[in-house]
Amino acid sequence: MNDWRTSTAYQYVLTVPASCWAWEFLRRNRDYQADAAGQLGEPASADGAGDWGLHSPGGSGQERG
Repeated sequence: MNDWRTSTAYQYVLTVPASCWAWEFLRRNRDYQADAAGQLGEPASADGAGDWGLHSPGGSGQERG
C-alpha cells in the first residue's frame, strides 16, 4: 500500500497522458457536473460535448479496433 504523503506514491503521474489529466480536472468541475447531470437519459449532443472540449470516439454500436 502506498503512503499518499510520499513522492514515490505519485511517480505514475509522470507517464499519464495530458488527456487523462484534463479529464481528472474536468470531472471535478461543478459546472460540468451540473451540465452532465442535465443530460442524463438524453442522446449525447455534439454541441454540448464541444462546450467542454470533449469528443466521442464513435457512435454506439460502432466497433473499435
